[in-house]
Amino acid sequence: MATETQPRPDRHPLPTGIGPKRNAILVVALAQRGIVEQPIGSNRGTTPNGGVDKFLPDWARTTPGPAWCCFCAFWIAKAALGKFPLDRHHGSCTKAWKAAQAAGVFVENDGTRVPYPGDAFLIRKDADEMRHIGIVFRVAADGSAINTAEGNTGQKFKVGTRSLTDGSIAGWIDFVPSEHPDGFERGLVEAPNTGAAATR
Repeated sequence: MATETQPRPDRHPLPTGIGPKRNAILVVALAQRGIVEQPIGSNRGTTPNGGVDKFLPDWARTTPGPAWCCFCAFWIAKAALGKFPLDRHHGSCTKAWKAAQAAGVFVENDGTRVPYPGDAFLIRKDADEMRHIGIVFRVAADGSAINTAEGNTGQKFKVGTRSLTDGSIAGWIDFVPSEHPDGFERGLVEAPNTGAAATR
């Protein structure tokens, strides 16, 4: 299998005007670039940079490990904010979605709003279930797409691009309700289309 090369870190500038907490989430998220499952397909690994295992609670470090995208997103938020959003280390995208709905911090992708950088996007599996989650990194100038920083995408942590108009993104969890920055810098950076990547 060919190895996909990630864009260089200097091609991933943080958007300006997003607020200190959201900025902290993105700094932590981008620091995870390069983490790959070891071995591939195991949902585990200890290198590089702590590997997939650092995102997982002790009880989840089984062989093979569980799908780790949600554990990763909530680990990033806690590392940046000092506490877990929604008061726990969620490992289930569906349970995180339902908790966000109950807390009033889930925003439906209805075409009228865009996420803020530092939110967590959710990919819908069906009407009652979500299948993937990651961090919103940047938003396109026209609001049609986002750059993402997401775990468990092609067996790695990846910076990518996803469309907000193809219906796959159900919405996003507002990880920082206290920061809703108007006029934050928009525009995407070069990154592969992760909408086409397999997620588990």
